[in-house]
This record gives sequence, C-alpha cells and structure tokens, in this order.
Amino acid sequence: MAKAKPKTIHNDVVVIKQLLNFAIRRRLIRENPLAGLKVSQPPRTPQPFWTRDQVERILAATSPRYRSLFQFLADTGTRIGEARWMTWADIDLENRVTYIRPKDFWTPKSGDERVIHLSNDLCELLAGMPRVAQWVFTAPATKRFPSATRQISDRRALAHLKVILRKIGLPGHLHTFRRSFISHALTNGVPEPIVRDWVGHVDHEIIKHYTHIADQQSRSAIDTILPGKTSLQHSDSPNSQELKRAQNVHRKAD
Repeated sequence: MAKAKPKTIHNDVVVIKQLLNFAIRRRLIRENPLAGLKVSQPPRTPQPFWTRDQVERILAATSPRYRSLFQFLADTGTRIGEARWMTWADIDLENRVTYIRPKDFWTPKSGDERVIHLSNDLCELLAGMPRVAQWVFTAPATKRFPSATRQISDRRALAHLKVILRKIGLPGHLHTFRRSFISHALTNGVPEPIVRDWVGHVDHEIIKHYTHIADQQSRSAIDTILPGKTSLQHSDSPNSQELKRAQNVHRKAD
C-alpha cells in the first residue's frame, strides 16, 4: 500500500476534527478525542510552472477538442473549475472581458467574483467557437451523448494533458497553466495587486514564491546587460574609486 502524502494526512485529520466538532455540537458524543490536537501545516511541495515557449509547445501538440480550453487557461490564469462552469452569458466580447461569478449549483473558490480582461487573440478564439450549449467549453460528442452540450470533463482534459506532457517531457497538470500565468505576469513587471485582481484569491505564500522567481529573473536580467556592475561597493574600495574617476571623466566629456 502506498504511503499517504503529508498534505493528504493533514487534510484528512482536519476533516476528522471538523466531524468530531460537529458531533459535539449535536451532542452525539460527550468528548472530542482530538481536542487540543494541533495540526501543523505540511511542507509545501515545489510545483512546476512552464515558460511561455513551453506553453506554446503544449498548445501546438494539443488536440483541437481541448486546445481552446487550454488556451483560455493559459491566457487568463483561471482555475479549471471556473472554466468548466463558464457560460456564454459570462463572455462580453464587445468589452473584451469575461466574468467569474456563481451559478445555481456552483460557487467560485472563496466566493470571489471578478472580471478578467481578454487578449485580442483570446477574443478572436472565443468569437470563432460554436455556441452549441450554454457552456463555453463542452465535452466532445460520444455514442452515448451524441450532442456536444455537456460541460467539459476536467478529468478527461487532465488525461489528455498528461499524454501531451509525456510526449514533450514536461511535468505539470491543469493547474500549472494558472501558476505559469501568475509567474509570467509577475516576471513581466505586472504589480502584485493587479495580478491578484486578475486571478482572484491567491495564497500569500504562493505569491511570495512567484515574487521570488520574479526577483531571480530580474537579477539575472540586470547581470546580463550590466555584467560586473551590479554589486554595491564600499565607497573607499579601489574599485569604487576607479568607478568615481571614470564617472568624472564621463561628466567632463559631456
């Protein structure tokens, strides 16, 4: 039997504690055997993210049945559940936005409602898609369901993505589109509050992780264009004095 991962154990213990607390409130049990038990957060497992070139490789290898869905995930940072429950009433191509909002049997994670701006390419993609049902992304027709009006299956979409990733040799899953979008936004200088507006609730520790990635890329970029000139030097060091003399010569030349 495979050993459960720390996160799985943590989540299961939390659910058990909630169940016991419910039983106490309903007077189904007298004592809570887990009272006082502190559940520590498991260590975060490093998650993959893709460069934009890698995203384009994935999209190029994707079947037409799922390419529009994967393109939407990659270009908006939405969760797969948000894309699955998106209707054409949520799409406003005139104003180039889409709305993430609750439905009768579904509520966005953390209850957040938000507006997502759409790129020109994404607007063109959506405008060319057939509207065969209320859902934007529908499952392919089958013998059992010959009319392609059902919501897309995230399980089948993930299975297809896994096949593509194995061929390309990349790690990841559907949520990696979201992580990659956040990473691309931050590394391209989009302020964190704007990124949060785009993608909705994001754990602070996750944002810190992406910000660290952005800092690393920024450091690499400046080291590339200004090699040897990026470290602060003491004002009395020989190198600092040489730099000052060079600056004075440059000022005189101006």
